Amino acid sequence: MRQIKQFSWHTLLTSLCIALLLWSFAPASAVAQRTPQNNAQSIQPYLDRVIEKVSEFRLENGMKF
Repeated sequence: MRQIKQFSWHTLLTSLCIALLLWSFAPASAVAQRTPQNNAQSIQPYLDRVIEKVSEFRLENGMKF
């Protein structure tokens, strides 16, 4: 009877160690949040102002847009 209890504790401890080991290798996760719609509207005036001011630009490789 005592061997059965030791086996049970050994199995439980081994299972717990394996679970903790696997859990430590799991990738970190983040909770996704929805962005409020007013954020997109609040930046629009700034985008419009940039579009008005930038008419052309040149890349480092010399291409002109």
